[in-house]
Amino acid sequence: MKSVIYYPYFEVQDTTWLKFASLYIGRLTTMIPTNAMRHISDESRSLLEDKSFIRNYNSLRSFSEKVPLIAMTEVDKFLKNPYFKYYGIPKERLVSKDYQTYEIFDEKFSLAWREYCLEKGLGHRSKNGIKVTNEIALIYMHALAKQVAVSKNSSPITDSKYGQEFLSLVAPHNIGAQVRSATHEEFAKRVINFKLPVAIEDIEIKEFMDLRKDKDFIKNQKAFHASLDSYLENNDEEYMYRYLDSLSEMERDIKRWIPLAYSLGVAATEIIVEPENPLNLLSIGESMMEFGTVAINPNEENRLKRSSNKFLTNISNIQLNN
Repeated sequence: MKSVIYYPYFEVQDTTWLKFASLYIGRLTTMIPTNAMRHISDESRSLLEDKSFIRNYNSLRSFSEKVPLIAMTEVDKFLKNPYFKYYGIPKERLVSKDYQTYEIFDEKFSLAWREYCLEKGLGHRSKNGIKVTNEIALIYMHALAKQVAVSKNSSPITDSKYGQEFLSLVAPHNIGAQVRSATHEEFAKRVINFKLPVAIEDIEIKEFMDLRKDKDFIKNQKAFHASLDSYLENNDEEYMYRYLDSLSEMERDIKRWIPLAYSLGVAATEIIVEPENPLNLLSIGESMMEFGTVAINPNEENRLKRSSNKFLTNISNIQLNN
């Protein structure tokens, strides 16, 4: 995971998620408009100034014409869906100002989007743009994140459990494309968690930023991901267990939690990653994806494993602030 575009908020809400992300993601980009910088926390400002992990992208006006058209189409589908009531979201809530608390800044949308929301009662004017419900905001911000991601050869990502669940219901086609990424992400998080010296909640965010400043960190992180890819895409059971055995002192623990879809060459189920239940597997039936066989040069395989272990060793050396 070289780089990701974060949505739907200005800053990451889940600190634990952010710590993990700093280890398995190359770069995280936020979408904070220039006139919204005053709203972010001191910690987020410090992380942006640090520049070792989080960068901000604020050239959002170039997307303000195309994204509203995409979002309006998605919202219309959502509102016209005959199964709308099963989402558990009363239509009255979408048009109630009491629930329209998410502010989309005007740098992110066109006049057409504002008029669309006002006409349908889905939003009301605010000081900085327009306020809508969290559900309408999720649809819009996901569309924006996808378009920014395409322009930057990146992928959209969120730490919102509700956002993941909501979008998987209203736009399952958007989730289907993320099967491989979610599988890789969860595997990386689990392996990393076994190498952390203590519970990740007990480690200050600064320690993760300091680790990222190691000159070889990004190189070894890339090798770690390449190594995981070769594992996840290989349906040779013997190869898979050789790979696990190469991750020193972790193979027993890892083998306890690897789902059958990982350890055997069978069809994988889509994964919706949830903080409280990170291995919640949601079967999508015909949407299931089969892993293919990947051929890899033995010398390259050994190089990746060595670099991967250096990456994991660095993680195990993270220190607590006393």
